[in-house]
Amino acid sequence: LKQSLDDVYHRYNVRNKVIDPIQIPQKFTFAGDIEIIGFISALSAFGRISQIMVVLDKVYSILAESPFEIIKEGRFFEKEFQKIGIYHRFLSVQDYFEFFTILHRVIGNYGSLENMFRSAFNETRDIRSGIALVNEKLIGFSGKSYQDLSTGMKFLFAAPNSKSANKRMMLFLRWMVRKDANDFSIWNCLQPADLIIPLDTHIAKVAADLRFSKRRIVDWKTATEITNSLRRFDPLDPVKYDFALCHWDIDLRTEN
Repeated sequence: LKQSLDDVYHRYNVRNKVIDPIQIPQKFTFAGDIEIIGFISALSAFGRISQIMVVLDKVYSILAESPFEIIKEGRFFEKEFQKIGIYHRFLSVQDYFEFFTILHRVIGNYGSLENMFRSAFNETRDIRSGIALVNEKLIGFSGKSYQDLSTGMKFLFAAPNSKSANKRMMLFLRWMVRKDANDFSIWNCLQPADLIIPLDTHIAKVAADLRFSKRRIVDWKTATEITNSLRRFDPLDPVKYDFALCHWDIDLRTEN
C-alpha cells in the first residue's frame, strides 16, 4: 500500500498539474504575501473548484500588487468589493470586506499571521486547541461575538468547542508548514508531523476505501484517525498524501 500511495503522491507532486486554490498564493514569492493570500484562498476553498477559482481571481485582482502591504496599510475599499463582485456561495461582499478588515487588524497587532498562530500554539500546546484559539482571536478582531456574526462569517471561523474537522484551516497549515512542489514551508511554528489532514468528502471517500478509518462522519475525530493511519507510511510527514489523494479522487470521478 505504501508503494501505491507514494506512486500517487509523485504523480501529483508537480506544480500546476491540476487546478487548485494553492495556485493563487503560488503567484507570489514573498512569505508575507503568500501567507495573506494563502489564508484567504484556503478559507475560500469550499464548493465547486471552478467557482472557487473565479472568486480567488477576483481576490487576486485587488491584492495582486502585494497582498501583505495592501492588507497592512488597509488599501482596500468596500466599493471595490461591490464593483468586482467578490462573494462566494453564502459569503457576501460585506463578509469578504470584513474578512480583509480582520486581517488588517491581525497584521497591525501581530505583524504577521504566523506570529498570531505561533502565539496560539505556544499557549495551548495542542493543534486543535490552537486552532480554536486562532478562531477566537479572529472573531475578536471583528469586534463582534460569534453569535452576532453573519452566517458567512460564522462559516469562516468555527464556533467555540466545535467538533469540526477544520478542513480549511488544516489546508492552510499544510501549505505553510510542509514542503514539496506545491506546499511552501515558510512557517516553523509547527512541524509537518504535527499536522492533521484537511478532511473533505474526497479524502473521506478515499480513506474509507483504504480503511484508514471506520468512521463516516467528516469531523475532527475522523481526520485524526485518518492522519494516524497515514503516519504508518510517513510518520514525519503524514499529510504529504493529502493533495495527491484529493485530486486523484477528483480525477477518477471526472473520468467516470
